[in-house]
Amino acid sequence: MSVYQKKGRGGRVAPNYWYDFVVDGQRYRGNTGVATRDEALEIEAAKKLAAQGQLQAKDAVRAVHRIVAKNKPMTLAEAIERWAVRRKARCSKRVLEEHINHWRQFMAYCETLPGRPALMCDIDDVIAQGFLLELREGKIITEVHSVTPKRKKPVVKQHKRTPLAPSTQNKYRTTCKAVFRELQDITQLGQNPFEQTAQIHNDHIPRERFSEADLQVIAENPHPQLADLISILLHTGLRTKDAVFLRWEQVNLAKRRLEVVAHKTRHHGSSAHPAMPPINDTLLQLFGRIHAEGADDRYVLPAMVQAYYENPTKISARFARYIDSLGIKRMKYYEGHGDCPVKTLHSFRHTFVSRAADNGVPLTVVKKWVGHMTASMTKHYTARADEITAEQWALRMPK
Repeated sequence: MSVYQKKGRGGRVAPNYWYDFVVDGQRYRGNTGVATRDEALEIEAAKKLAAQGQLQAKDAVRAVHRIVAKNKPMTLAEAIERWAVRRKARCSKRVLEEHINHWRQFMAYCETLPGRPALMCDIDDVIAQGFLLELREGKIITEVHSVTPKRKKPVVKQHKRTPLAPSTQNKYRTTCKAVFRELQDITQLGQNPFEQTAQIHNDHIPRERFSEADLQVIAENPHPQLADLISILLHTGLRTKDAVFLRWEQVNLAKRRLEVVAHKTRHHGSSAHPAMPPINDTLLQLFGRIHAEGADDRYVLPAMVQAYYENPTKISARFARYIDSLGIKRMKYYEGHGDCPVKTLHSFRHTFVSRAADNGVPLTVVKKWVGHMTASMTKHYTARADEITAEQWALRMPK
């Protein structure tokens, strides 16, 4: 049997060709990893030689790949297209679009270099190091191509020339390294130019909990659009996105608790730990009022969902302006980072966990409430509880 393309559901044809042949009564079949018939036939021929013992299988395929690459050098644009086809089945649409966006920035950087290198074989470790350095120094205008269920076309936003966060720089490096690694055999490269680049150490900027005085000011001056969201965050410790997209089916009034699988860990499947915070009297009244209004039969906060779809940063930006108007200090200076926000919507999660620890709730229970996989993940939220003196604990003991 010659090479062929598989058909999936709905009659859709897979992009890559597959080989299928028999040597000495043994059947060999698999994915060639290429999307053109001529290249697939070359690889099948190499596989047959390997099956007959005339070549090592890996050496045979690499030899064919180099022949193909020599006849048709791969451009940077072709590389991301071929890599995206291979990765499509292994990651979500959002993650794939993020990888493609990172590679576009790398291509844009290469166009600014002398000679404007456009082929994979033109890229060396000097170019790789230069790209990461420019990202680190904020000399590249980065773009964001965001896609949401409400948007049919990606929305492109240009960011200013500011240094990217270490975690974001590492994402660019990971994308470039992965593309070169997966296509290394067919790009005439002796080594991956991003292989020797170092991952940037991520200095975590800790968020702070809201003080009781801060919470009092917030309670006395409720925000007309954010008040319900803030109440849910404060009394459940949910992550902001999980609270925004909270559905009525996740509100278990019979057991007086929420049952929410976090967006952050949803891809873990059955191993994901759901957050199950209790529903106190404040939340019970809040849910009762919202349900009586009948605004939406799916989402608890439909207005927040709409705002998130319009712009994922719209809610956090609105909250920042609100906190500033109340006179609550939300920024703090850190050496090497400048002024950083330390009191954000996520700070309500820290406040919830710290409050629970202050009131003697066991760490294992708090872990279950907030959906952490291990108690050590919850531990760093409870630093303030560790500072309570032995005398204060003694006062809480039964008389």
